[in-house]
Amino acid sequence: MAGGGGLDGNWRIVDVDGKPVPKDSGLKITFKDATISGFAGCNTFKGPYMFHGTGAQTVAVGPLRTTRKACAAPVMALETAILRDVGTAHQINRADDGSVVFTNETGKITLRIEQVFD
Repeated sequence: MAGGGGLDGNWRIVDVDGKPVPKDSGLKITFKDATISGFAGCNTFKGPYMFHGTGAQTVAVGPLRTTRKACAAPVMALETAILRDVGTAHQINRADDGSVVFTNETGKITLRIEQVFD
């Protein structure tokens, strides 16, 4: 995804740490002008991102800023996982099925998103 090419737009979070999330959850990520933003279940977040290197590029995300609402414990647990996965992403790549996956430094897929066409 050289320089983030192909990421601009709105994306729906479809799974977090290998666990699917409901389609109507409202969890989303938007990429625009080297900024990543979104809704993580209770709060919104926003911060810069930048790709480094050539070929299998790494990505630097953050620092992320978030609103500070409190929600029910299960929602906050999911949000904590999303913010961790976004903030610690090592690579962001397109998968064979057209989705985009975030991976950590060990190569584990931590987040999967699908583009939303408004």
